[in-house]
Amino acid sequence: MHIMPDTERNASKSEKKVIDSGSLPPDKERRLCAAGIKRDIILIGALIATGLLIVLAVWLFSGKGQIVEVRVDGRVTARYSLSQDMTVRLNGEGGSNLLVISGGEAFVQDADCPDKLCVKTGRISRQGQSVICLPHRLVVEIKGDAPVKTDDIDVFVK
Repeated sequence: MHIMPDTERNASKSEKKVIDSGSLPPDKERRLCAAGIKRDIILIGALIATGLLIVLAVWLFSGKGQIVEVRVDGRVTARYSLSQDMTVRLNGEGGSNLLVISGGEAFVQDADCPDKLCVKTGRISRQGQSVICLPHRLVVEIKGDAPVKTDDIDVFVK
């Protein structure tokens, strides 16, 4: 409830008007509510569509990898071709993982870490994808076409 401003306070009691700001006709209130819900649905739909477009663009433009790079404690310990099927036992810090490369995909089939998140990650084949085992400090990452030289200089600092 809202009472009119001071200019109208001087009017007689019969002339005072009380305005209820929350009272709209029921049909107008329903229309406003329906319009708000429509806008919310449109906004949510637009956000979902934008997210899907971003995921699709990243997936389409990230090329199929050619090399599996294995790092233990930040150091590159091995590189394997995705075109050769093989099974390799990787020894990390405090444990081991069984890496399988098959059909152009790589995955960790078994590990002796407690949570086994590296096994649950699944198959990777696209550039930039990785499988990480934190307890063993192990990273298996898919790289592009050419092997990356780790002894090249990236930056000069004076």
